[in-house]
Amino acid sequence: MPYVLCRMVIGPQPDVRISEQLDNEVKQANARLPEIVAVEEKYDALMENFVEMESTLLTLGERHLAFEDLELKDLLVPRNLISRRIGNMLSSARLYRDSLAQHAGRILGQSDPGVADLRSRLQPGAAASMPFRIGEALRNYAQHQELPIGGITFGGRGTTISRTRRLPLPTGLNPSSASRT
Repeated sequence: MPYVLCRMVIGPQPDVRISEQLDNEVKQANARLPEIVAVEEKYDALMENFVEMESTLLTLGERHLAFEDLELKDLLVPRNLISRRIGNMLSSARLYRDSLAQHAGRILGQSDPGVADLRSRLQPGAAASMPFRIGEALRNYAQHQELPIGGITFGGRGTTISRTRRLPLPTGLNPSSASRT
């Protein structure tokens, strides 16, 4: 039985004869491709959620500096928005971490030594860093108890601009000696 590579198009196309071994390798690569795409999509979701969380924090801080929110709804909406952004980011981080070794096993094979090494590195242990443990505890709390943010405060202060505004003059100019036209 001949093995060939060909394009899936309408019309005549030349076929390229290949060996059975190369045909098997192409089939294995095609079977692994969805796993690789799944890892990339989960990483993309994690990074997008991180950027959304950071952008939300920056935008809310800017809005607080520019506007004075006195109504209760104006104070509650940012809290809920930040809670959702944090929950999304932490959940997508957990999804990525928990599924990475499974995808690696399907891509490389369960017996590959790199998969065992990856699994051991992804296991959270007592020696995990403090930021990791805090993030994991916050994610667990948000998933099983309540929203992660109970209140929000903004620490920025506005400044008063005087009515008399003085612009800096270039060095060497004296405002009293400037002629008026």
